[in-house]
Amino acid sequence: MFPTPEFQAYSKYYVFVHIDTDSQPGLAQQFGVSGIPDLRFLKNDGTEVHKVVGYKGMALLQDMEYARKLGEK
Repeated sequence: MFPTPEFQAYSKYYVFVHIDTDSQPGLAQQFGVSGIPDLRFLKNDGTEVHKVVGYKGMALLQDMEYARKLGEK
């Protein structure tokens, strides 16, 4: 999904950070990670606006659009 033009169009609105929950268990606990993958959409100030747990395939694009709109509020 990452190399698709659709994903690339949405990705310009985000900064992606990969956190290995096995090597960073404290951080995983801080965010209440309950499953993998766990995607968090945060505003610039760190406020969480949306969360996705589990694999969604191309349906993730809908979540990305939804989170972008929430982040603009």
